[in-house]
Amino acid sequence: MYALARRAVLAALLAATVALQTAAAQTLELPYEVEFSSQGIGNTMAVRLPTPSFDSRLGELVGATLRVDIDRTCGETLFTNHTRGTVAGDVVRNLQLSVADLVGAAVLTSRLPATTGPLPVQIPPNSTTAFNECGGATTLVFTNVPPAAAQDAARNGGLGLLVEVTPAPSPDGVTLDRFITLIEGRATIVWHFNPGQGNGATGWKGGGAWLNLGQGLADAKERIPSFMATGQLTAGEYYALVLYDVPPGAPTYLIAGTTIVDLPFKGGVMVPFPGIRIPMTATAEGAVVSAKRLPQHVANGGIFYLQFWVEDPTGPEGYSASNAVSGTIQ
Repeated sequence: MYALARRAVLAALLAATVALQTAAAQTLELPYEVEFSSQGIGNTMAVRLPTPSFDSRLGELVGATLRVDIDRTCGETLFTNHTRGTVAGDVVRNLQLSVADLVGAAVLTSRLPATTGPLPVQIPPNSTTAFNECGGATTLVFTNVPPAAAQDAARNGGLGLLVEVTPAPSPDGVTLDRFITLIEGRATIVWHFNPGQGNGATGWKGGGAWLNLGQGLADAKERIPSFMATGQLTAGEYYALVLYDVPPGAPTYLIAGTTIVDLPFKGGVMVPFPGIRIPMTATAEGAVVSAKRLPQHVANGGIFYLQFWVEDPTGPEGYSASNAVSGTIQ
């Protein structure tokens, strides 16, 4: 029963692990998605986006990208009609977004307007009319975020999303009293980095929740796939798995277990008991990157063990294997 419970925890930890595309050759992308929502009265809102710390042990940070996807804008607007007759008009809310680093002084310059309307409005004479609107979607991409600004944001808790919402001109004789707006969306923060270690991550000892256990299996060129992990293994926090130095496009398997068995396998050593096997595919640059958030219900103190096995025709028996890594939930 205890073994089944530990396996269920491990499955929840690794659920929906996916391979993600890398940037240009020799540069890997480490993406994290953050959902956000904000509500405000008036035309300006500021949303704080928590960002995970970039672990310098993975390599050299060379930049960051911030993508903001607005899924929904909803608002209530109050119009007062001072004319003697009913006024009809199309009110279009113009949504403009800009992203500023609230930690540093730099302001990112990418801006993109989006509209949610037109929305027909009927306003009786000498009355105030409220109407609600929902809808609209847009994507903003802010490239080349300065590494220093990204690191400052990570150390100090996040980036700032400054949202400006501006309604279209009112119909003749109508006064805008106020408007309340709710925005919802996702922000994807991508660290761009050059890996700092190779050949089984021999120079990477781990740190915090992670420990490098070694035991990789080299190919014919004596290259061992390099596996490193980063992030906090705390409920609700971000962590990431990074594998590189593998054949481009190679079928790859993440082996996960809650015990060490060190079994001979395919000319190497299978370190974890293979309780879970997750198939993945290396990118054209020979990497697999998985980033996600630890589930809230994972208990403290648990230890799990991970290792990648790669279909590699130059390996001793058609496979090569990464170093193994252990993680301790904190």
